[in-house]
Amino acid sequence: MREIPTWHNDDYETAIEEYPGYIGHTLDRDLFVGDKCLEPLAEIPWRDYLNALVELDSPRKIQVSFRDETVKLEIYDNYEVAYFLDYVPGIKVLRDSGNPDAGPGAGSAGFVFFLEDNVSGQGVAEDVRQLCTAVKQDSAAALREFEVLLAEEQQ
Repeated sequence: MREIPTWHNDDYETAIEEYPGYIGHTLDRDLFVGDKCLEPLAEIPWRDYLNALVELDSPRKIQVSFRDETVKLEIYDNYEVAYFLDYVPGIKVLRDSGNPDAGPGAGSAGFVFFLEDNVSGQGVAEDVRQLCTAVKQDSAAALREFEVLLAEEQQ
């Protein structure tokens, strides 16, 4: 699994959406889309898919044909949306450990997504669509496999 760098941000006054290049984030594994280039991600049943991965053999392998390269992804059972986006050219994924002064109900850490410098949202949108095509196919297969596994366990 690739190591995702930490976002070193001590400005807790500025809304995250106001940072240059911001396109989205996760908090408690929930995805918040901040730019239309990430909208195709909403078509994937992330919770069901990721929960199925916990029960199935890991890692799973998928191949994604981005505009400039084809990438083979290894998907592990502890993945979340951020790890998939980390493979998309032009997207910078950073781990956000959150405000150290936040109280117990503030939610857990998440990830923040930015466009890399000199990258257009339109170009990234095409690569995100390619990622989503591959993930949707694997999600459908994983959910079928999980249903079979559950049926076998009930017998």
